[in-house]
Amino acid sequence: MFNTNVLSQTDEMVINDEERTLKIVLEGRVPIYAVSFLYGTGNGGSAADTRGTTGGTIKFGY
Repeated sequence: MFNTNVLSQTDEMVINDEERTLKIVLEGRVPIYAVSFLYGTGNGGSAADTRGTTGGTIKFGY
């Protein structure tokens, strides 16, 4: 949870015959002390996904 206008977002999308990627960059002056990646069905991904490649949640502490 952040106040309005604390973070700015930039998206970079590549779609071609060999690659389909979306890079989302969040920038701002926010003191972040912890970043964790949560995988599996409870966090938006597949139960078989152990690396977070089919979806998941990124959790930031601040």
